[in-house]
Amino acid sequence: MGTRLSWLTALLATFTLLAGACGSDGGGDTASSGGSAAATTAAPAATTAAPAATTAAPAATTAAPATTAAPAQEEVATIEDHLGDGS
Repeated sequence: MGTRLSWLTALLATFTLLAGACGSDGGGDTASSGGSAAATTAAPAATTAAPAATTAAPAATTAAPATTAAPAQEEVATIEDHLGDGS
């Protein structure tokens, strides 16, 4: 009896997770099974107001330098430098 109850509980949990994953996220489209349904949302009101004023760009900007110099090359160590006697 205990094994059967455990198996049934696991099966119920699996179906519950599957139904939750495939279920609706509460989005806008809903189906109604009771014939014709009245619209529950109204269209947004039209606006005639002008858009808000924008601010102007700053007057002065910092210019980039004309040229950039490449970094100085670094000396690269070789394997012999780390082995000491070369063995």
